[in-house]
Amino acid sequence: MTNRSSLGIDKALTRFATISRNPMEAYAWNKVFPLIPVAGRTGKFYSFSNGFRRAAIDLKRGSGSAFKRFTTDVSLTDAYSLEESGAEFPVDDVDAQFAADDSVSLREAAAALATAELMIDLEREMAGFMVAGTITQNETLAAGSRWDDSGVDPRDDIRDWSQEIQKAHGVARSQLSLLINRETADVLVENEALMQFFRSQVPGMTSMTQEQLAQSLRIKEVVISDAVGNTAVEGATASNDYVFGKSAVLFYRETNPVPMNPRGFGFTFQARQRMRPDGRGGAVSGAFAIERYREEPRSEVVLASVLQDMAVTNATAAYLGLTVIN
Repeated sequence: MTNRSSLGIDKALTRFATISRNPMEAYAWNKVFPLIPVAGRTGKFYSFSNGFRRAAIDLKRGSGSAFKRFTTDVSLTDAYSLEESGAEFPVDDVDAQFAADDSVSLREAAAALATAELMIDLEREMAGFMVAGTITQNETLAAGSRWDDSGVDPRDDIRDWSQEIQKAHGVARSQLSLLINRETADVLVENEALMQFFRSQVPGMTSMTQEQLAQSLRIKEVVISDAVGNTAVEGATASNDYVFGKSAVLFYRETNPVPMNPRGFGFTFQARQRMRPDGRGGAVSGAFAIERYREEPRSEVVLASVLQDMAVTNATAAYLGLTVIN
């Protein structure tokens, strides 16, 4: 059995990995599931009825009578249970010495690789929620009605989906976000029907920006997942593809979430800080950390991990479109 001992959280490597990783704009998980820092390992939140409590009732108060009183519908839900996700890479002592002679730090390389694997895994976790089993409001676009088919206007689907969300959750179209991958985004920014929205002001337009795409769809924003991952099993030839596939999710994202009463489709509950139980290496702010371990006789292990939990809090605040492009 390998003799393994902890060297604690490495603050310098944690800062290095945070700075050197791919920009967070490449990932969608932290936008679809906005971050809520929490102190406890587990927690609950309160849900309040969203206001659809009555049929048509006259709320005018007659002289000497009381106002109409409604029931306050409050429910308590087990919101989250923080779990560790992580990836580790070994660094051989001799290899590290040889690399150091060439001014290369294998320890930093291992931290960067482990962080990249972790970020891709979090994107996969986000994509795993975007299925019909989770989002009950959904439809599959048939051939001929997909967004890259000739003559199709994606606004027709966005209109229908947004109406279903508004009926179920009370959120207007202008407050909604659309999650798509880069391939779908490239289709939409060149969609003829959508570009007509701007051609009175920009004749000859051939492509839109991400912000213009959101304007043409009459929604708040477009969230693009650029993450690419290997779909092959370990040891097989790599086969890379977008982590989030050819689906689209129209959803409500709460911009200022709070732990006690989070609104919106879902959230990422994250630890406010990380600290080893034995206190070695001190604490780092936030849920992400790089730890090091010693494995005898001649290697060190670099671990990138995060302590958090993604959770869907309001499934009716989203609508899933499956196979939106061919």
